[in-house]
Amino acid sequence: ETCCLPLFTASVPYRHIYVWRIPDFLDQDSERYRTGREHSSLEPAEEVWHSCRITNTMKMPWTTAPAEFVTDGAFIGQDICSYTAPGAQTTIRINRAMNILAEQAEYEAQRTRDAVTFSGYRYDRVTVRGELKLRSHLDKAATIEVTKDLSGEVRETAPVAKDTPTTRGLKKVNPAHQLVWTVDLKPGAEETISYTYDVYVRQ
Repeated sequence: ETCCLPLFTASVPYRHIYVWRIPDFLDQDSERYRTGREHSSLEPAEEVWHSCRITNTMKMPWTTAPAEFVTDGAFIGQDICSYTAPGAQTTIRINRAMNILAEQAEYEAQRTRDAVTFSGYRYDRVTVRGELKLRSHLDKAATIEVTKDLSGEVRETAPVAKDTPTTRGLKKVNPAHQLVWTVDLKPGAEETISYTYDVYVRQ
């Protein structure tokens, strides 16, 4: 038999958000651009997740545990809620957002051969242009948070992204950045995001 014993109940603020995360394509070990993906055209095989961003307004922390989502008595999704301190926010995935199509591609815009030498290795300086596309087939407006990890020096983003340098690249030739865009997408609307960065690629 199974028994459910509620330990506490609380009403907390939340909001729906759609999350799209795009990894860094520079291999952190070899410092070479990853192959195996074709970047000459946009590809639709990206994952956008319908998520819930919740604020812990309680006086006690939430420990890491499974979180279940129920609407009108029907189960709609389940994921892990990570440790959340009082006053902090956490984002929990509900399910794949099949009605939001996402496509991404990166193109080599310019290359300077033998630009620099670090620790006896020769590097090319490559200018990369990235393009992200979103298209909504939802019948309501949606807020989409797009996060792109990259290695190199960011030159331009349009629209302007929140650019956060991270410690992931402290011991590497290329500094690490995390770009974040927040897009409010109307029903049936499309949005294009672009960015340009310079990266040193080992020969």
